[in-house]
Amino acid sequence: MDVKPTDQLTEENVFNTESGADLFLNTIYVTLPCPELNGSNAVIDGGLSYDNWDFMSPYNVCRYAWGRTSVYYGTYAYTASEYNPGIYNHMYPSIFFQYNYITGYIRNCNYFIESLEKYKDQYSESWITKRVAEAKCLRAYYYHLLWMYYGGVPYITKVLDTSMGDEMFQPSMSQEDMYKEMTTDLSNAAKVLPNEQGGGRFTKGAALTLKAWIDLYWGDIIKDPRPSSIFPADPQKALDAYKACAETCQEIMGLGVYDLMPTREDAFKEENNNCKEQVFAYQCNKTFPKSRRSKIFGPYNEATGATGDYIGAGAPTQALVDMYGMKNGLPIDDPNSGYDPEHPFENREPRFYADIIYDGSVFTGHKFSLHPESAEELGLVPNEVDWFTGYFRRKGINENLSFADFETEGVNFSFFRYADVLLMYAEARIKAAELGGDPIDDTVIDAIDRIRMRPARSTDNGLPSLETTYGGRPSLDKLKEIIFNERIVELSFEFKAYTDVRRFRRGDLLNQPKQAIRWDSNQGGYVLKTLSEGNFWDDKLYLIPIYQEWLEKNPAWMDPEKQVDGRTKGQNPGW
Repeated sequence: MDVKPTDQLTEENVFNTESGADLFLNTIYVTLPCPELNGSNAVIDGGLSYDNWDFMSPYNVCRYAWGRTSVYYGTYAYTASEYNPGIYNHMYPSIFFQYNYITGYIRNCNYFIESLEKYKDQYSESWITKRVAEAKCLRAYYYHLLWMYYGGVPYITKVLDTSMGDEMFQPSMSQEDMYKEMTTDLSNAAKVLPNEQGGGRFTKGAALTLKAWIDLYWGDIIKDPRPSSIFPADPQKALDAYKACAETCQEIMGLGVYDLMPTREDAFKEENNNCKEQVFAYQCNKTFPKSRRSKIFGPYNEATGATGDYIGAGAPTQALVDMYGMKNGLPIDDPNSGYDPEHPFENREPRFYADIIYDGSVFTGHKFSLHPESAEELGLVPNEVDWFTGYFRRKGINENLSFADFETEGVNFSFFRYADVLLMYAEARIKAAELGGDPIDDTVIDAIDRIRMRPARSTDNGLPSLETTYGGRPSLDKLKEIIFNERIVELSFEFKAYTDVRRFRRGDLLNQPKQAIRWDSNQGGYVLKTLSEGNFWDDKLYLIPIYQEWLEKNPAWMDPEKQVDGRTKGQNPGW
């Protein structure tokens, strides 16, 4: 007699009902690489948020000098043949685009889609349409992580297994063809997904936002390919991509679902999880997966460090601090800004005080200082062994939590906020205008002003308008500077900086040393300390090496007749 075990989950058990299939889809959402999760709390194979790959940017540091992002910054001493030790060693550093992990999650998406087709008689037509669209959005999200860093990869849309023989081996798709596949899937999904906030699921707005981001990224790639050997620049294709991004952002703005919160800090509070500003957010809670943002990224000090609360990861460098302008809206290097290097923390813009703990800041009732003068003051530099920058992160850190509460913090992480949409719209319009597209109009200025003029906290005012700050509408060249600066400042500590530096083709910034601030009691003033020299950058670094063993497992990827984008035997140029 054929008796099915009742204590084991089978495919039929899972996919025989809509609720069972939803449980499987939920596991795909949970494995999205949230950069704020850490260790055993991180679903993506134990990623370590305190040494995130984004700290390869000039703006943040892993606290530890022995951290891999600390070691690699300025040296890029990794190769395609190293796994452990190397950049691919058990998610340390936490590489959110690591191929062998991400492809497993993509396979889950394909398995889910095929299973829904197999058991379609068990589901309503409207439910299956929505869930297939969500799965294709998730697949596009995973693929876009690979695409941004590796370039083209084999683009698999079905479940592969060894019974398929050589058919299992697929060559890499080109970057351009991947762009078309991802944006097509997202556009089609947006037509059938509901127009709602979504609570962490892909909706119409989330699908369109990911599409806009991929459009913008492709525009930057095809406008200025790096390394230049991958394919020729094509200004017309870049213009088309920027136009597509801007048009998609306009569609999102017109959905009537999303908006900025009254203050920027409102978008980072646990009680405001899934608020109108969170377009697509990783869902955290007090049990699993927990955020623990305040524990991992809040300020470290001698008194609390040993008890396991604030660890001070991802601290801002002097380069990030210098990106914050003055309260009159001007950057600190503008002669009219009023910046005083002897009193560098006076009259800065409101977001600076909301985001950064600096010399003289009061946080959790304690004054933080570079030169503590009493036991009540906490040092910003507990020791000179670790990479303490003289600053700590304040943005999104909940200073009202007790020690016990640190372990149950459940604040969401936003992959995309409505602020991203406004910034993408403005950037796409600016870059399109540079290529001969529509000239800058009030909608572009308004999108930037909405970001800058919003209060950072309830006790703050926002910045003055761009026209007030600059005495008229800024030039196109000035707007290009402003939009880069706004992305670094507005989206600080949101793990977008390294991607943006690469996307804007600002490898020159990665030649800069990572610097910290100290107090020199002999001089009675502030001095800079170099933590790491940033003395090497090569255009090959715009694409990450593909681990050689991954290539060797797929003969079609290495086939000389099937190479794309200037590759040899599947490997990116220069590696």
